[in-house]
Amino acid sequence: MTLSHETSPAGYNAMYMGTVPRLANAGIKLVSVAQCLNADAYEVFGGFGNRDSSWYCGGSWTPSNPTPTTTTTSSTPAPTCARTYRSVQNDTCAKIENDNGLPAGSILRANPFLNCNDIWVNTPICIPPGGSTSTTTTTRTSTSTSTSTTPAPTCVRTYRSVQNDTCAKIENDNGLPAGSILRANAFLNCNDIWVNTPICIPPGGSTTTRTTTTTTTTSTSTSVGPSPTCVRTYRSVQNDTCAKIENDNGLPAGSILQANQFLNCNDIWVNTPICIPPGGTGGSTCTQTISSTLGQTCDTIGADHGVSGAQILAWNTFLNCNDIWVNTPVCVKH
Repeated sequence: MTLSHETSPAGYNAMYMGTVPRLANAGIKLVSVAQCLNADAYEVFGGFGNRDSSWYCGGSWTPSNPTPTTTTTSSTPAPTCARTYRSVQNDTCAKIENDNGLPAGSILRANPFLNCNDIWVNTPICIPPGGSTSTTTTTRTSTSTSTSTTPAPTCVRTYRSVQNDTCAKIENDNGLPAGSILRANAFLNCNDIWVNTPICIPPGGSTTTRTTTTTTTTSTSTSVGPSPTCVRTYRSVQNDTCAKIENDNGLPAGSILQANQFLNCNDIWVNTPICIPPGGTGGSTCTQTISSTLGQTCDTIGADHGVSGAQILAWNTFLNCNDIWVNTPVCVKH
């Protein structure tokens, strides 16, 4: 795996955002090419030179006189985001454009850091204005428009796995169609689910309900029982630890591990669903997102919105604070 100075932004971004940390977390030792070859990292061949007639690959050394061109430069601010979408498994630029009724190329223009055919799960993506979604019109004079926005699968509840659970068994127990559990929990190995793993149960299922009717009363019992109770399910990001999640949510020490006993608190996999138990004072819902502009850092963004640079990084852990790509969606308020 080599990274030259001429690498494309998409290649660099893919390595920086996930490849290198995942290899390192898997215990793979990463070395430079020079270390691998037991050679010096740089080899000096002499000082810089002045360009002369030997510096060309073909054609004529003497270029033709160019036609004068008048260039008008307009300062164009980063495109406004109608909303920020969190990518899911198998997303591509074309798919996201199709889902949001956007013209081809618009997602990459609004998110130039993307590799359109290799988008990492849970990447924040700016959805620019100008799309069209399904519209329902009622006759007379009013028109109502409903927009489907689903950044991540909604969970009707969080289920704790037990011994011998598989995706198919959980789907069957909850009356869900085949494949729905894996789509909502992309991190799972469907045939090797660890005991006590918190699993998102998506909507659309039917559970077994027993109803007894008398003259005036009906008693209904439904088997539902995540343990312990979760006020919400949080998806982990890079560099999360139990202590950090507890601090972000105002929870006492040890509460995250107590509610998620399968966790290795200092080695939490990215995109793991984590039960946030009751009793906290914090929150992790982003209520305002901006698109970064040229030259911004975590500190300057924080100063613009009345928070510290450290807080901006805590809300956007994927950022390199001193090298923020233009038009990156950044959460600035919770």
